Amino acid sequence: MITLRDIIEIKRLAPEDLDDMLMVEEETWEPDLRADRETIRERLYRFPEGNLGAYVNNNLAGFTFAQRISYPRKTWEGNSAKEPFDPDGKYLYIVNVGVSSRYRGMKVGTRMLDENKKLAKELGCDVLCLGARDTDGNIPFYTKNGFAIYETVNGFWPEDKASNGIGHLMEHRIKD
Repeated sequence: MITLRDIIEIKRLAPEDLDDMLMVEEETWEPDLRADRETIRERLYRFPEGNLGAYVNNNLAGFTFAQRISYPRKTWEGNSAKEPFDPDGKYLYIVNVGVSSRYRGMKVGTRMLDENKKLAKELGCDVLCLGARDTDGNIPFYTKNGFAIYETVNGFWPEDKASNGIGHLMEHRIKD
């Protein structure tokens, strides 16, 4: 029997996927929080392995960007910018998870997190981590997928009015 998980194809994203990525970004993030074309383009080149797209029927349903870092910082900008990138870092930090509303509830986000867990293990990272907003069911979603809050930070993303700037640093320990 074919399940929803079976129809989701995960692929590494490339520069030719930029327009589709922008459409998902615009749909999933508020205007003052979304990444612009140049930021997404830069991420595609900074750490190509960390750009994963989930496709359903050849349509980009969602994407994630992750990068290796030495340790998680206490601000979203501190973790997502170029500066913390460390090609030998033992943390794989998920900067962005975005799923088009047309594909929510189809396990697209879960499949992308599973692929990030595999990537972290392949890279020899000890921890897969992220900063989560306490909006739209994000915390229960990440908890259900094996992440745990290890710190709540006021001022994590000050521009994020929906979460009052509060972020939750979450991690998933990679097992051998």
